[in-house]
Amino acid sequence: VSGVGAGYFVKEVRYNGGAIREGIVPMEQPSMVHSLTIVLDDKPAAITGVVRDEDKPVSKPYVVAVKWPPPAGQILVPDARVVGDEQGRFQIANLAPGEYRVVALRSPTDDRDRAPGKLEKALAAAQKIELSAGNFQNITLAPSDMR
Repeated sequence: VSGVGAGYFVKEVRYNGGAIREGIVPMEQPSMVHSLTIVLDDKPAAITGVVRDEDKPVSKPYVVAVKWPPPAGQILVPDARVVGDEQGRFQIANLAPGEYRVVALRSPTDDRDRAPGKLEKALAAAQKIELSAGNFQNITLAPSDMR
């Protein structure tokens, strides 16, 4: 689900009254009616921080956040991707509460040109960030090498 306004996050998605798991909607062919309910919450979490290479900020870093663990057997789709400012600062808002892993790259090109499986390995080794409703955490990241 995309296009959710600032200050909200998708809390749950239900198909025919049942919560869907791992982002998969199990279509029920015999059902006479198909209903999809999207539940929003107004207490999103956020991650703020800076990307530094030793003692210098990384200008306009590309930061990727994934709710952890990712669904098994599915393609990894980041929950958020943001570009930081010239001082390496970034903010990822409107996140659902839970555990996240965050990786910083020097630019979006590093993500596009990365070797297969590199992002997944970097995320698996990344620091755990636990967010509760309405909570934010401030972190410092070093850029990861994805080649």
